[in-house]
Amino acid sequence: MGGILKVVLDDIGRHDSCPITRSAAKVSGQGGSVLAPALMDLNRRPRSKSKAALFMNVFFPDTNVLIEFGRDLSVRTKLENASRNGCKFVIAPPTLGELTRGVIGRGAGHLDQDKQAFLWLKAQACTILPLPWPFVGRVLGIPLKFGKVEPPHYEQLIEMIASSETFDDFLQQKDKADSSWSDIHRSDSIHHERADREFDALEKIAKSPSTCDLAARFCERILQQAGVHPDPSSFRQHFSAALEYLEASAARIRGGAKLKKNDRGRYGDWQLFFYLADPGLSFLTKEDFSHDIRNSPQRARIVDIRLHDLGIHSGLGPSVAGDKLEVKPTL
Repeated sequence: MGGILKVVLDDIGRHDSCPITRSAAKVSGQGGSVLAPALMDLNRRPRSKSKAALFMNVFFPDTNVLIEFGRDLSVRTKLENASRNGCKFVIAPPTLGELTRGVIGRGAGHLDQDKQAFLWLKAQACTILPLPWPFVGRVLGIPLKFGKVEPPHYEQLIEMIASSETFDDFLQQKDKADSSWSDIHRSDSIHHERADREFDALEKIAKSPSTCDLAARFCERILQQAGVHPDPSSFRQHFSAALEYLEASAARIRGGAKLKKNDRGRYGDWQLFFYLADPGLSFLTKEDFSHDIRNSPQRARIVDIRLHDLGIHSGLGPSVAGDKLEVKPTL
């Protein structure tokens, strides 16, 4: 699902500081959606001119929202009503990965309940977002690769779980010749291995000098991988929520928090915040991130499903940060 910190920051501990040592080839900071044409078509239909309707009706749900789809009738009702009211949903690969781990971990006795979210995603024909690192590349206009998994593979995963009548049926489908998910039974151990590497990288960040600029560090590694050096200030503007969340997480570690042991959900969270670089997307969650994301303008597109009905024309009220909602393009 992506070790985005490991990809770009795995040698941060070798540096006394994080200066930009190469001349920067500035990358254009133009705004606009970076999603696939299928999603772009959603943005061409007529909309209300209210600020709350302008950018807030395409959501990528957090794992905690989709988990509750099969367990909490109020969450299911809100999502179904939102869809009928014209809201659209896309899905991020890290969320699909976490959902799938839950299906496998809970086993045969809970399959009917756990696959409800996958049935809904299939019915919505949700666009699958790129993995986080390729998504960063698309925002910047720089080809970036991470692994061999592509959005069509996740479409196959949704279909595989949604169509399984029993848990044994699911396990048999994964081993078919055309399946890309033959090792899915190892998803939990693979996830924890990757999460451990990410938290190790985050701990290096926390132990690095306070002058270390994470945006500059990301740009350095992009230069090494793609031969193009984005402008760090532009990078920070694009990914302000993700960087602020990473910096807040590092600060918690410096303050003594054991995130690797006690708050492993942050591994998924910091990947998801990169998707807020697209001004047409809003993050739908059941968590309050206002203590970690205080300054990024993108915080207005972090929407707590517990506080909102998600209707296009009803407005969305205050954001989780406690501010009056004023939706603006942030790129």
